Amino acid sequence: MPTDALFMEFLTGKFITIIGFVAALVAVVAYFKAAQSEHDWSLQREWLSMGRYAFLAMFIAIVINGLHLLYLILTHQFQYNYVKSYSDTTLELFYLISTFLCRSRGQFYAMDVLRCALGALCNSHCKRL
Repeated sequence: MPTDALFMEFLTGKFITIIGFVAALVAVVAYFKAAQSEHDWSLQREWLSMGRYAFLAMFIAIVINGLHLLYLILTHQFQYNYVKSYSDTTLELFYLISTFLCRSRGQFYAMDVLRCALGALCNSHCKRL
């Protein structure tokens, strides 16, 4: 495997996942600290702003990971277990895309995207805080 492919695999697979996880943890801590500092309005606004940016970073990481998985499925990268288990070269495009949400991993990803969409809706609706 060429070094460029190894770098892209690391960047889109492991590194973006770690970034998303760390951003989720930062968002949880920031929202908790904002709830704890309800008497100091400026401090609460700073924690809320940090939480919103961390949430946005987590959402972007989830979308990038999903697009990467879809790319792996559509290009038949069978060196990955998920692609090897649920995909095949004889499948039509519709069925290839449906393997993206196959079994528990795909459904977990779909629930992640829905949770992020709900969180983004809450963040935009509650922006006036």
